[in-house]
Amino acid sequence: MRKAAALDSSPTIVGLQAHVLALAGQPETALRLIRRLEESARQRYFCPYEIGAAYATLGDRDTAYTWFRKGVDGRADCMAWLGVEPWLQSFRSDPRYATLIKEVGLDPSAR
Repeated sequence: MRKAAALDSSPTIVGLQAHVLALAGQPETALRLIRRLEESARQRYFCPYEIGAAYATLGDRDTAYTWFRKGVDGRADCMAWLGVEPWLQSFRSDPRYATLIKEVGLDPSAR
């Protein structure tokens, strides 16, 4: 992940790096990267999924939902990842997950 981040500073890579750091027990560092993503989101568009997924990994379901909601409301094509990303397993137990999945156009029972 460090090598990928050194080669590519895209929001997708930064979001994945935050996810990996959160899983590695470094939530403070992960949160710093997420804050950087949030700041970037004020300057340019990228899929809100990246930020939502990072917050979900940190266990912050409310903030994850807020970002996922932005993606669904904005009809972002990357929101389909909600249905398949394995690291969102803990977020899937949130009652709001099924609503998001339906609004994206996926079948929540297909998982």
